Amino acid sequence: MLDSLGQNDTTEGEDSEAVLREAQYAHDREDSNNAVIWGDYFYYEALTRATRSWEPYW
Repeated sequence: MLDSLGQNDTTEGEDSEAVLREAQYAHDREDSNNAVIWGDYFYYEALTRATRSWEPYW
């Protein structure tokens, strides 16, 4: 999943303040090409957990 996100869904090379694109924050909205801060946060957290020794903090 992380490979797919990195290859297909990042804003690399685009003029954007976000890392991931095409997020949807409301189920009934038709406009799904938005950036959301929590998408970037959880993407970075998943990358950290996948690539480093991780000590859970919960």
